[in-house]
Amino acid sequence: MIRKSKLLNFTGYIEGYYGKLLTWNDRCKIIEKLKSNGMSTYLYAPKEDIYHRLRWRELYPQIIIESFTSFIEFSKIKKVKVVVGIAPGLDFDYGDPSKELINKNVSDLKSLEKKCLQIISFGVNNIALMFDDIDISKHFDVTKQNDEGLLHAKIANHLKKKFKINIFVVPRVYSDELIPTNKYYLNIFFETLNNNIKVFYCGTDIVARDLSPRNIKKFEKYNNKIIVWDNFYANDYCPKKIFLGKLSKRTITSNIMLNLTGMIETDLFLLDVFDIYLKRKNSLKNWKEILNKYEVPHKFTLIFHMVEHPFVVLENKDKNISKYIDAIDFLLWKWKSPLSREWYSFLFNLKNDLLIRYDLTSTKKILKTETLPLGQYLIKNSIKFLEK
Repeated sequence: MIRKSKLLNFTGYIEGYYGKLLTWNDRCKIIEKLKSNGMSTYLYAPKEDIYHRLRWRELYPQIIIESFTSFIEFSKIKKVKVVVGIAPGLDFDYGDPSKELINKNVSDLKSLEKKCLQIISFGVNNIALMFDDIDISKHFDVTKQNDEGLLHAKIANHLKKKFKINIFVVPRVYSDELIPTNKYYLNIFFETLNNNIKVFYCGTDIVARDLSPRNIKKFEKYNNKIIVWDNFYANDYCPKKIFLGKLSKRTITSNIMLNLTGMIETDLFLLDVFDIYLKRKNSLKNWKEILNKYEVPHKFTLIFHMVEHPFVVLENKDKNISKYIDAIDFLLWKWKSPLSREWYSFLFNLKNDLLIRYDLTSTKKILKTETLPLGQYLIKNSIKFLEK
């Protein structure tokens, strides 16, 4: 069971998505929001930071060092913990696996140590070692127990021993959905891992339909703290979609963090939605109050069920199509705000999809607004559209 000690509670924001990169000013806005909402933690792990993942061996250049250091200082003033991620798994050289698994002479281990030292010099005392979303076929035989999970745990243990800081880790198998890729991974990983290292885990699926203590119950036999990485609102895997409703089918309210969108106004909005969830005020009424706070027009509530969560299913026939189109048109053309600009493309795509779904558009417009492969596919498959 997740412990509920306030001192050990990790709640907050994960910058861990693809395709977006916040500015340092945006990140300070997130810190301000976390502070005002009583949340504790910011995980810095953007996939688009080339020094975080793609070129992880390289030290941050001076221009970034200055901004990074200022950001860490600001977070300390606001009493929000920043955990900085390093993701070496894409091409980490593990050395000769027939010998000692973590050989201190392995050059990439030295590179990882140097990178950690630089990050620590920014004023950081929380580092996350990240092995998510990597190709395992390059290094590991997943039919062997003492291989992949063991190595990843040993690297994390090495960092914990080397540096007197807090170490977190995202295992390569970070949800139940990934267990079939290596059935031995989690057991050997946790059996080897230092008990003081904290672990991020997504639950049953990478985008979990529901989250409760039972979803991570299997980790009770280990003493490592589990922090839930929740992708409920993430849309980097479906960039035409956006999810804006209140958190649903979740009962975990401590040690849970949200990986969001990388759109600053949207993420500030969603952190307020997260706030009512954590404070057990997760009602439709309170969610609507947040809409009012951000001056979202009432007409949005007419179509919000289409952008409520990742698992929305629309009815085959809906008589309210004209009402939906009218509402979207109002939001597109008459609502002007920082939030409306971020939501514009999603609302525009939603309108087009509704017109296509209910045969209310033309082949010409489909070819104009959809990507060429999709437009040609829709027309080729004899969907009846108006010829205008």
